Amino acid sequence: FFCPEGAISIGEDGYPEVDENYCKGCGICAEECPVKCISMVMT
Repeated sequence: FFCPEGAISIGEDGYPEVDENYCKGCGICAEECPVKCISMVMT
């Protein structure tokens, strides 16, 4: 997974996790996700 801020890592369970403290909401991860399982939601 690509994140310029390093906010995505693989958790102990083997699934990707997003660290919301580092995520800037740029959306690059959603664009680069090969299976489009990441989406950005405005809050």
